[in-house]
Amino acid sequence: MPASFTSTPEAARWFDAWLREAALPLWAGAGVDRVGGLFHEALSIEGAPVDGPRRARSQARQVFVYATAATSGFGPEWLALAQSGYAQLLRRFRRPDGQFLRRAAPDGTPLEADADVYDQAFALLAMAALQTADPAAGDFAGDAARTMAALNARRAPAGGFRESEPHPFQANCHMHLFETAFAWEAAGGGADWAALSDEIAGLALDRN
Repeated sequence: MPASFTSTPEAARWFDAWLREAALPLWAGAGVDRVGGLFHEALSIEGAPVDGPRRARSQARQVFVYATAATSGFGPEWLALAQSGYAQLLRRFRRPDGQFLRRAAPDGTPLEADADVYDQAFALLAMAALQTADPAAGDFAGDAARTMAALNARRAPAGGFRESEPHPFQANCHMHLFETAFAWEAAGGGADWAALSDEIAGLALDRN
């Protein structure tokens, strides 16, 4: 990366090229486990996969990245990777109650069955990105409704949601739910998502 840029347009061109020519191809190649089907959690400095457990949040983030790349002018070819990654996320991480467990082994065996609000926010964000890219490719709205129904059981009496113990009251997971609500509003998700974003905004203003 250049030590400095002389203008914002110059920086924008550099990062645009980096994303198109380096980051997206690298993670679509070395970043995908061709045996287990999941995204690798990390790559070495040489660009080789680093084996280890996989987190639901990492899988969902990668789905979001590639679905967003497909709708942001970086090439429609990235959508297939996002869709296959999402299929693996559902298969390996979704619990019977509609939430996503925290960690799994490379082969998809659950390692931590607890479900964090933080992870649900990223799974919901991935769904919104896929809905925006190709709503006919899956029941993303239905999947999101199922996850939100489970999340609603975790609502705190004073507003918002209880994160997993031992620290149940956290701003971080609400920040990502706020982001997700906006993404679903933009994807045509309806009034429930607008109500969620308004609720979290009010919580942040009232409890600062």
